[in-house]
Amino acid sequence: MQFVEIQGDNNMVIRILAAVVVVMAAAGRCGKSGAQDAAAVKSNHQPTESSFLPGKSLSESLELQQNVVRQRPGDATEQFRMGIIQFLRALEGLGQDHYRYGLMSGRRMTVPLMRLPLPENPEPEALSYEDARAVVQRLLDRLNEAQQTLSAINPNGIRLPVDLATVSLDLNADGNHAKEESLLAISVAVQRVGRSTEEKVPDTFPVTFDDGDVPWLEGYCHVLAAFCEFVLAHDWRDHFERSAILFYPKAVTPYQFLYDEPQPSATNLDNHAILNIIAFLHCINYECAEPARMKSALQHLESMITCSRRSWKLIEAETDDDREWLPHSGQTSIMGSLQMTQQIVSGWKDVLDEFELILQGKKLLPFWRGIPGGRLTGQLQFNRKLGINVRRIFTEPRRFDLALWAHGSGLQAFLEEGETTSPDDWRKFNQAFGGRFWNFALWIN
Repeated sequence: MQFVEIQGDNNMVIRILAAVVVVMAAAGRCGKSGAQDAAAVKSNHQPTESSFLPGKSLSESLELQQNVVRQRPGDATEQFRMGIIQFLRALEGLGQDHYRYGLMSGRRMTVPLMRLPLPENPEPEALSYEDARAVVQRLLDRLNEAQQTLSAINPNGIRLPVDLATVSLDLNADGNHAKEESLLAISVAVQRVGRSTEEKVPDTFPVTFDDGDVPWLEGYCHVLAAFCEFVLAHDWRDHFERSAILFYPKAVTPYQFLYDEPQPSATNLDNHAILNIIAFLHCINYECAEPARMKSALQHLESMITCSRRSWKLIEAETDDDREWLPHSGQTSIMGSLQMTQQIVSGWKDVLDEFELILQGKKLLPFWRGIPGGRLTGQLQFNRKLGINVRRIFTEPRRFDLALWAHGSGLQAFLEEGETTSPDDWRKFNQAFGGRFWNFALWIN
């Protein structure tokens, strides 16, 4: 099976999922990978494929697991197993949809953290704007299904051993699980960008999920669902019809003459490809066609904060130390160099508090226009009177015009006077994470 390295979809959902796969499979590498470190952790319990997936595929496993849950309705561990399978099925379904339509077929993209080993589809189907929206809607539906399963769980003594090396995503829906389709292989493919040496895919990655991981995964469902709702809230037909040629070999567009030109690789862009990229950026200008979805996106983000707090309350109450996916400062991390400290845990709680105030509209985002002297060089300065009310972006949505948002005039409806979140505070947050805030944020949610 021939694999290509890809950048991602024009709606960016797949980019976020690439980061999630990194976290789910082998987050945090420095020197020896976290997966290799995890393999060296000793335990009396060795998880096997059969201890996690009851079937040969995720679809079959989900059907079998649903029967188990019906027979054992009070078993939180079995409910959690089903929630994980549903979440992975959502990721797999997105990959299969992109394979079906030939995402990036025949091209190689080498942008860090935006590559997935998607099989080459020799006969991709035509993709219309309606089809593209349906892809996002299917992902959202599956994420919501997983979230509902997870939210119904009362974590109390869950212990679920899993060897992530045995878990695969059938990206091309051929019923087989190639070595390149394992979570670890996908993770390594993503992390390999920009590295001169090949990293071996570990043979094992044992993890023991427990109580705190239930709201953690539920929180991730909320984050991804929020982005799906944002995408579906807007009408991006014009953007799709003018620039889908960059990503799909058979996009349905009134500008079919664009396909009369040879399609270059990402490492050999010609003038026509550059024009397509310019159009791609220019057309990020969407009318909000379904405002209710923006409010739903806000609710998902607020729920993520609630889930993260609940997760850490459970994690900090743990007394064991068994291949922890998300440890407290007194436990051993399986993530290699990403070791948890009390400073990081406290810093994350501060981040959640600050983010909540921003979503509530009680703190504003700094605004970069209207600065005396107009200085945007050197140390970035911000408007001392006006800030951006993020909550109103969701509750009173307007046209999303990337260029005019960057210009500042597109944000005028959301500007108001009030207390802004301090850039100095965010620098302190980053310092609490040892300068690796985003590494930890993708991991600990």
